[in-house]
Parts: sequence; structure tokens; C-alpha cells
Amino acid sequence: MAITKATASSIAPAAKGDLVVGSATNDAAILAVGTNDYVLTAASGEATGLKWAAAAGGGWTSIASGTLSGTSVSMQSISGTYYELVLYINNPYVNTATGLLVRINNDSGLVYSSNWVYADTTAWSNMSGKTGVNWWIASNASGALPTSTSTLSGFMRLPNYAASTGYKVFQLGGWGNTANWGGGAGGIGLSHYEGGSGAITRIDILTENGTSTFSGGTYALYGLK
Repeated sequence: MAITKATASSIAPAAKGDLVVGSATNDAAILAVGTNDYVLTAASGEATGLKWAAAAGGGWTSIASGTLSGTSVSMQSISGTYYELVLYINNPYVNTATGLLVRINNDSGLVYSSNWVYADTTAWSNMSGKTGVNWWIASNASGALPTSTSTLSGFMRLPNYAASTGYKVFQLGGWGNTANWGGGAGGIGLSHYEGGSGAITRIDILTENGTSTFSGGTYALYGLK
């Protein structure tokens, strides 16, 4: 039976937000209200030809966040459903000076390489055969994190993290001001991980020497749909 004004009016929706729709048998049917923030989507496999679904694309989702502490912070069980990941770190500092590493899938092999250029030079610095991505979040001459609070801030983009084959390539940047270095410093870099062919499902932030501990700072990981 085709839906007409009369037949639609004879159907009493059971709850707020219910919709009167046509079914596969050309009868009037009720489509119950969907989850908050879901959108109405065409779906030929459904009896009504419609369903409620999460909006596709264009948004950032918070995956993990927190305070840097101890010798490392781990983000695990990362979904492969995003287009890319972005990791932010703000104001990291340590009890004794050391560098900052990002390790992929808990792989501590010598399978990471990075190239950095700093604010005070045009020369690229190559760091290959490392046990993690060298992230000079605000690049001073030694690459060490400061031992007191600062204005350091940096980002790391992982555009191909869910690929099942090939190297994983990252874009990094950092800038800030700290009394330890006598002023501002910063740089940009490229890095890659060649230790495995699977998707990235775990990311660890570590102090490079493995014994220094984070005294402060925050991190946040986002995924782009």
C-alpha cells in the first residue's frame, strides 16, 4: 500500500523523533529516532531504505590524552578507521636532561630515522638507526628536553598509519622558549619507521635514555575521519 496522507496519519509514532517512512513492502513503517548526532542515511539493505549513522568524514576524534609522567606513556589499541593521526605535546620537561622518542608498536629496534632542520640553520641533521622517532620538540643544539617548565609545543602527523604495507612516514614540528636554552628554539622534521608492515596500533612517548622521567607536560592524540 502506497503511503498517502491518510495512511501516514493513521500511524502513531511511539516516541519523540520517530519517522514515518515507506517499507520494502510499500507499507508505512516507523523508523525509530537515532543516536544523538547521527544523521539519516540511505541504506538499500534496510527494510525502510534508511538508517541512522555517524556523519561520514571531516571531523577530528579525540583518541587519548593525559599528563606526561614516568619514563613513558603508552597509547594502545588505536583503531585503523581514521585517515590520519596527529599527536600533540605541550610543555614537556624532565628531571634530568634527555631527548624525547616516539616508539611505534612497541618496536625498540634500530629501525627509525629522522631528519631535522632548526630555526638557526638551513642544514638538515640526520639521525638514523634509532630505537624510536627522535622528536626534537623544540630543537636546541643537543636535542634535550628542558628540566623546568617552558612554553614548548609540538605536533607529529601520521598520515599513512593504517597502511598494511610499506614504511610509515611522519611529519614533525616544535617550537618554544625555555630558560635552559637562553631563549626560543624550534624546528621541523621528517621521520620514518621501517620495522614492520602492519598498521600502527600503538604509540609510546618515551624519555630517550630510559631513566629520566617526565616532570610535566601533556599529550593528546586525535584521529581524522
